[in-house]
Amino acid sequence: MTTIDPRLAARRVEVREHSAQKQIGRLAKLLVAASVLGFAGWVVQSPLFSIAAVELEGVSASSAEAILEKHAVTVGYPIIKVRSARVEEALLTDPWIAQADITIDLPDRVTVTVVERRPAAWVEFTDGWALMSDDAVILGVFPEPDPSLPRVVDTGRSSRTAIDPLLSGGLQFLSSLEAGLTDGTKLWGSDGELWASIDRFSVRLGRPTLLPEKAAALAAVLSDDHRPGSEINLISPTRPAVTFPYVEKSKPKEEVES
Repeated sequence: MTTIDPRLAARRVEVREHSAQKQIGRLAKLLVAASVLGFAGWVVQSPLFSIAAVELEGVSASSAEAILEKHAVTVGYPIIKVRSARVEEALLTDPWIAQADITIDLPDRVTVTVVERRPAAWVEFTDGWALMSDDAVILGVFPEPDPSLPRVVDTGRSSRTAIDPLLSGGLQFLSSLEAGLTDGTKLWGSDGELWASIDRFSVRLGRPTLLPEKAAALAAVLSDDHRPGSEINLISPTRPAVTFPYVEKSKPKEEVES
């Protein structure tokens, strides 16, 4: 029969007890960590960290509200799940929206600020009338325009083709006009130049350059009285010229009778 030294036996018992204590300690730590994570997960998805208010600023014509609803940026949704960059990209798919910014204010508020494009003119394409912004973005295509904006006519092209410099320049010119000069205004391109009919005057704008300066020069020219039907030449906005329409003089009475 083998006899074990009592001191060795006691040491073995001590080692086993120490090992068991370490395992129990590890298990306790894991249970505490799991409890903390579970509690934290419950807290961030609880009403305490759910969206209580969505502030939407700068919206007039865009579908920003519908886009936010589609991406669950609504009251009651866990604010921790909102992906700002993804929602901003979705907002920019609306042609009306030029800029979008989302600010998350913990614990429960989301602020959405958008900058909408400004309509500049109705543009006549072969497939309809396009409402276009001053930065040459199509906001929508319709069968007929309304009288609220000036018109770009006779483009002879589809709205699906690329925007050329002549059209983008024309839109820039129209958006630079004073408000009183846009009513009934028509603009068109011919042989690489821009022409316009404004307030009973024919206006030659020339190439699509210096358009804001040409708009300012036109306002200055029209501040003086000119005969309706005159042609205003703004090819050089610093030296505008006005050509008066030819009026045939009536012959003397005695010459007519002879």
